[in-house]
Amino acid sequence: MGIDDKTRKRILSIVFWTLLLDLLAFTAILPLFPRLVSHYLSREAHSPSSDPTLLRRSLALVRRYRALVRAGGEDVDTPSKDGMLSRWDATLLGGFTSSVFSLCQFVASPWIGALSDRYGRKPLLLLSLLGNILSAFLWLLSTSYASFFASRLVGGISEANAQVSVAIISDVTTPQERSRGLMLVGLAFSVAFTLGPSLGAFFAARPLPPQITIAGLGNLNIYAFPALITLALLLVEFGLLAALLPETRPARFASPTASTPTAAPEKPASSAPSVPASAPASSQVPARPPPAERLANLRRLSLYHFAFLLLFSGAETTLTFLAYDSLGYSNAQNGRLLGFIGVLSAVIQGGFVRRAKGREGGEVRLVRWGVWTAYVAVSILASLPVILQYAPGAGGLALYAAGALFAYTSATVVSSLNGLASLQTDDDDSTSTASSHPGLAKGLALGRHRSWGQLGRAIGPILTATLYWLYSPTVAYVSLALALYPLGCFVSLPSSPRSI
Repeated sequence: MGIDDKTRKRILSIVFWTLLLDLLAFTAILPLFPRLVSHYLSREAHSPSSDPTLLRRSLALVRRYRALVRAGGEDVDTPSKDGMLSRWDATLLGGFTSSVFSLCQFVASPWIGALSDRYGRKPLLLLSLLGNILSAFLWLLSTSYASFFASRLVGGISEANAQVSVAIISDVTTPQERSRGLMLVGLAFSVAFTLGPSLGAFFAARPLPPQITIAGLGNLNIYAFPALITLALLLVEFGLLAALLPETRPARFASPTASTPTAAPEKPASSAPSVPASAPASSQVPARPPPAERLANLRRLSLYHFAFLLLFSGAETTLTFLAYDSLGYSNAQNGRLLGFIGVLSAVIQGGFVRRAKGREGGEVRLVRWGVWTAYVAVSILASLPVILQYAPGAGGLALYAAGALFAYTSATVVSSLNGLASLQTDDDDSTSTASSHPGLAKGLALGRHRSWGQLGRAIGPILTATLYWLYSPTVAYVSLALALYPLGCFVSLPSSPRSI
């Protein structure tokens, strides 16, 4: 089945706007997370029951981990000033609870990808959205840590929009234009992480209007208003996808510059399409590597994805802690810092990255530059105590300089890795190569690639926070810099098949 440019652009537009709605719903809870955890801890502390609840078991696990690393030099049973818990108990409990989502994604992503290959992108997308809607509904009703934890589990297992969106874009774009199409995913992330937390914080400060009544549901979450907004965003997204998105998986798309193809003998997916001898060199499509080489390339890209997000997610997570500890930033100031990063990342995505990805080998260069930029950023953060000692007025400037470099990294690395991974997959899941090598089917291959990244996101913040609190911010950021340097300089990445 062919597709014209108008239909392709319409599909890309639907994918972008529905993904943006999905990510706004996902990010709305982020600024509320620490207060939600503190709320459940407070309720547990004042509960007359001594039954072994999920929260108490989780706290026991946190304290065993804290004892193992002797966090902050505190005794394991030392309470905080309010007589309840040490700051490590609350911080690590929040970190572990946040990691549950990414760990669920690590497990679920390959399965979601494989099912989308078998049953289609749209059915899996709608099914996953039903899971997200259930997750938001559980958050709305959660008055205990156990029910809130259940909402995170359901959300982590069912979240698939970003992953399936990458597969859909790969379905409807040629290899030559794919990375620029995938730029839309990075742009949606940048915009959502700029607006979503502010949206959640705005509605968290307001009670449910008296005009809104939810009969028969009993007690609601302390942040029922943002939970209800999240639920509404997901319902709108579901309606748009159900009504407007066509199925893309079975389609075979011709090059936009080619005429309608005539019947020809079927060729293996790894062979090069025939090109007239008189065609200019720039129009010839080189042969793709054999399946075994592309499978090896996918494994390398997935491991790189894991290593990068293991390091970068830790730096991102601790940035606001550093701003508060070193410069006394308020919540509003931290919000402005994160907003600056998000806006700048969106601008870079829509401008520089879009042009750079259109050049031969552009994705590999963008990954390299993005990792090197992250290396410089964490080096600045590691130097912040020295900067504050000798030039106190330059501390804020240094923090924003590191934030600007983080924005560039956010705009380049993950989206480029996704583009490189998609170029290793089979362009048509119905080919004989896909049957012989199921690991090259788009959904499964991209699901595995995303899975490794999510594992890095789950582990990285906990490891970096441990170094941050156990030793110092400088030790944490120097460790990240030492790990990022070889990742940017010495670890090789496969070239895209289109440029071989």
